[in-house]
This record gives sequence, structure tokens and C-alpha cells, in this order.
Amino acid sequence: MDSSPFKNLPLELWEHILEDAITFDGNIALQATCSPVTYMAFKGTSKAVYSDRPMVLYKKSEVIRRKLRLVCRAWNLLADNWKYRDRWIRLTPGPKIRNYCSKNPRWDLPLRLEFGVVSTDWKSGVTPLHAWRNWQSQQYGPIRLVRLMLHYDFLSSNEYIQFIGVLREISSQLGSLRSLGIRTLSPSLIDIISELFPRLIHLTLWIIFDDEMYPQIPNDAGMLGKGSLNLKELEVLILCPIRGFLDLICCNLPQLHTFHCAPFLSWWHTDVSPFLHEHGSGIKVLDLDNFTNKYPYSSPSSNLVLPLGFWELLPRLQLLRIGLRHTRFVELPNKDHPLEWLIDIDETKDAEQFVDAVGIWARRGDKGGPSQITLNGYYTKIIALGEVGGEVGTILHGLRQHGTVLINEYGHTVSKVDPGYP
Repeated sequence: MDSSPFKNLPLELWEHILEDAITFDGNIALQATCSPVTYMAFKGTSKAVYSDRPMVLYKKSEVIRRKLRLVCRAWNLLADNWKYRDRWIRLTPGPKIRNYCSKNPRWDLPLRLEFGVVSTDWKSGVTPLHAWRNWQSQQYGPIRLVRLMLHYDFLSSNEYIQFIGVLREISSQLGSLRSLGIRTLSPSLIDIISELFPRLIHLTLWIIFDDEMYPQIPNDAGMLGKGSLNLKELEVLILCPIRGFLDLICCNLPQLHTFHCAPFLSWWHTDVSPFLHEHGSGIKVLDLDNFTNKYPYSSPSSNLVLPLGFWELLPRLQLLRIGLRHTRFVELPNKDHPLEWLIDIDETKDAEQFVDAVGIWARRGDKGGPSQITLNGYYTKIIALGEVGGEVGTILHGLRQHGTVLINEYGHTVSKVDPGYP
């Protein structure tokens, strides 16, 4: 008789085991929030043009799911459950979406949906928005959409108003929606988002305000908003301002713990810094990304000074991503500060840049600092080979004494300097 301990496992336990096998790391692309540990992977799933790594992981999970279906009839039924099938659907404008919608009149209720809207496709008569309406009219089960990303370009002012109307139309049926990525062409859309989707946990905004092309749109009460967010459950806010900026000072975001802004230097003193004074006590992840980029509306200055009291403003900060060579830390955190990860956005190409980026953290004395510093660029390969000395060797030794590990962009330790380096 078979005495295998797996023979009599409860069905519920098998369901948990199979669910973990199917979802694993690829599941981050289907989630609506993140932690400091998963932030970089989550961020990669939230961009208009992002790394294919989340999609690769998702495809691997699909391979596992299909293999599990071949084991037996019971596993086939479980792995083919609606919870695991078509979890991530991408629909692009043009013939592809028209063909997809004609072949799949009933979508399989994805967890994550991305589609684009462009004016040329709008005029063709079949757009993702028309497809959405057709899809909803044929659904017989509850909509379980968790993440929605909308891409649109080149809409006329009338098309934009129609687009807002569709958002109002579908919002009542998206009670499960917790993650939204959308381009905002008018400040009024920001207020409308708060009105239509009050339970969002994650929001990515690409801000391109054009008041002449896209006039303000009143809310249901006929009032023009201030362009500020009022989302009491929002945990993750990713801002990508290109023209104009969000009214951060008037935002109401009591649960926010992850904040990304790029580029931000033009708005540091007027918006970002006051925002951190107001909300910094809850921030665990702060990503001040690519502030040295020269956009037409950015400041000519390429340096940021983090003033006295910066670390007191962010007493729970665990991850800071910033351009280390273009940032001056007036003071370092105290020993009891929870800072764990420091990630550099710049490339480190030579010894001088390395010293500028991390030297202060090797000479921090009795101050606190990160357990890991992530660097990008070719010079990390030289460090990994141990072909360094002089000031660089001294800095590496100082980092080691403080328990700080150097990591490259792939997550591998790069320092091989002997711990007894003089």
C-alpha cells in the first residue's frame, strides 16, 4: 500500500501549492502594491515602456501552469481556473486589437489589462474603448480587474472629453481596480481619478498638461478641481512629469509609503520638498529618479542638496534611489535610522566617480548608513576583479568595516577586496 505522506493531503493545501507554483515571482506584475524589497521589480511593471523582465517571469509562470494541466484531470481543472488564465492581457491599437476582439468576444476577465488609444485608430471605428464596451456587455461574471494601464496619444480635445466620459461610464463596474496607470493632459483629470477610483492603492501618472488643447473638465457637481489627489488608500505614487506638475501640497494620501518622481528638480523647492515635510513620516521608499535629465522645462542646475533634518523628515525610509554623484548630503542618518538600501541612478565609469558616489558612506564614523549600495556601470566590473587600490581600496575597506555591501545592477556583490586592506 502506498504510504506516501502526500497521498492524503487536503485539497485546500494542494490548491495553495499549485497556486504558488503558478504565480511565483511573475505575480509582482499582477499586484497593486509593493514593499521596499519588491519595489524595483514593481516599478518595472508600472512604466509606459518598461523592462521585459516582468513579462518574461509571467510567461514562465504560464509554462508551469500548462505543464501542470497535463498531470491529471483534477490538476487540469485547477490550473485552468479563471483565476490563473489570461491574467495579463496587452492590447495595442490598430489591426491587432480588432482581430483580437473579433476572435475573443468574451475576454477571460484578466487581472491586468493594458491597451492604447490613438486618434488614428479612433477614427477607424473600432478602438479599445469600443472593445471595452462590447466586452462589458457580454460579461456574465464579476469583473476582477486589479491593474489597468491606459496609453493614449494625439487625441483631439473632443476625443479627450469622450475619453473622460468612458472613464466615468466604466468606473462603477471596476470595484476591484486597485492599480491605474494613465496619462494626464489636464489637471482636472487628477481630481476625476480621485472621484471615480477612490480605492486605488497604486497610481502612475504621466503628466503632460496642455491647458489650451485640453481645457479643464468639471466634476459631477460642476466644480473645477485643483489638480490634487484625495486617495485615502493609496500606498504607491509614481509621478512622471513632462509638462506641468501635480498639486502635491493639497494631496490627501494618509497611507502613502512609496513615492517616485522623475524628473523633479524644477519642482523640488515648490512641491516635492514641502510634500516630504507633510507626508515624509510614512515614506519607506523614495525614488528621486533621473533629476539630471535636461527636459525643456527642467532647472539648469544638476545638483541636489539634501539639507539638515532630511533624515528626520523620513524616519521610516528604508530605500533611497538617487543620483549619488549629483547629490550633496549635508548630514548622514543616525545609527538607529532604518535606511537599508541606497541605489545610484548614475553610471560609475571610473575611480573618481566611484569616490564621489560612495566615499562619504565609507567615512561615516559613528553615523548610520545603508547595508547595501547598488552601483551601475563598467567600474563595478573592475572592483569585482580586485584591480583597485589607493583611495578606492580605502573606501572599499571602510564600507566593509561598516557592514555595507556593494551590489551591481544585477544584484551581485562586486567587492572582493581583502578585509584586512590597510
